[in-house]
Amino acid sequence: MARHKHRMITVVGNIGSGKTTVTPVIAKALKAKHVFADNLFQTIDPFRELYLEDTKRWGLANELWLTLERVILVKKYLRGQKDKLLVVDSGLLMSWAYTNGLLLSGNMTEDEWNLYRRLFDKIAITLFASSVVVALDFPIKTLLKRIKQRGRQFELKYYNPEYLSRVDSGLTKLIEKLKRKKIPVIALGENDVVLNGKGEVEMSAALEQIKKLVKDH
Repeated sequence: MARHKHRMITVVGNIGSGKTTVTPVIAKALKAKHVFADNLFQTIDPFRELYLEDTKRWGLANELWLTLERVILVKKYLRGQKDKLLVVDSGLLMSWAYTNGLLLSGNMTEDEWNLYRRLFDKIAITLFASSVVVALDFPIKTLLKRIKQRGRQFELKYYNPEYLSRVDSGLTKLIEKLKRKKIPVIALGENDVVLNGKGEVEMSAALEQIKKLVKDH
């Protein structure tokens, strides 16, 4: 099997699952560069406030903008890394899961979803042909506890059990899609990724699994 020019690990998971915490741990273990893709567009998204005021009206525009910006970001870093390994926190793949959640909540029509899905397949999915996906899967109860502990007002206001459940559903469908595309996925739960008393991540067995999959991919 021919090796792809670019190699990438993408960490996905619901809000509070630990993507931002786990990403640098994986990158350090694999001597790779890491990118926090989800943190880059919060202050410059031109549709953000409109989306929050009228989600049904602005949901598609908001998600298309975020998806396009994340495609540009991933391509930029892949060009810069050449054949080195890149570890990405969430970003582009999570756009698919979040947008599917809009469909499930009734804030996006089937026609809008089909348009988004087709565009995603045209401009984004091929970027993951040489990628390994690490999917963090934690119970809603754990996610809510973490969201409460970190105390971000935006999250406390908008990320309720119903919202988190919709994101979970989107992630389930996303992982099914990736597997159909022959993109390898490693699912990690609470027993695989543990925070010790010092706030450090313990995931040695999971890291060995990731290393092996990256080497074999």
